[in-house]
Amino acid sequence: MPMLVIPILLLGCISIITVKQDSVKFRERAEKLPLRVGLFLSDTTKNYLMPVEIASDTLNFEIGKAIEASAIESLKKVFHEVSFIQEKAAISPNIQRMVIIEFSLSSKFIYGGATLSEHTATVELLCAVYDRKWNMLWKGTANGSVTRTTGEAGVASLIIGILGESIQLKELGKIVNESLTAALENLNDQILVSGKDVIIGGKK
Repeated sequence: MPMLVIPILLLGCISIITVKQDSVKFRERAEKLPLRVGLFLSDTTKNYLMPVEIASDTLNFEIGKAIEASAIESLKKVFHEVSFIQEKAAISPNIQRMVIIEFSLSSKFIYGGATLSEHTATVELLCAVYDRKWNMLWKGTANGSVTRTTGEAGVASLIIGILGESIQLKELGKIVNESLTAALENLNDQILVSGKDVIIGGKK
């Protein structure tokens, strides 16, 4: 009898999963590029949802909102100053470089099952750095992948209670969060290693 009830309960599962990046601390770096940078995130990027099929439902991780909350804090570890650009055509005089970050379609979540199974989140970011005339100086692809086992409460842990997301769903969100953090850290590594010279020495 319980096995017949579970699929019905899962139909009430929340479809939007929060990915909290507001308190993430990114690694300090030995140097920063001496540039004032403007970061542009399209509406598509800011609203990006990473889906995963679970039982009869589709869960969507709000990874777009997460990167909006954390991308500037991440880039501040490798650039002297970073601020948002609201529109591509509206660039303040003090901005020396522009950065655009997008999600690759290769970003995905592999759900392993409800009971003590391994789940893997992979986030792939596409980044491009431009001069003030929107000439591309550098582009890179940054990946972050995290695998973790969760699900002590079994299938029933996916059911949403009065307080909102279940413990299991929050744990899945944490895996996505860590994968996004890893991708942003990887992006910083690439900027300082392969991008440094062309970004600093690019066209004015």
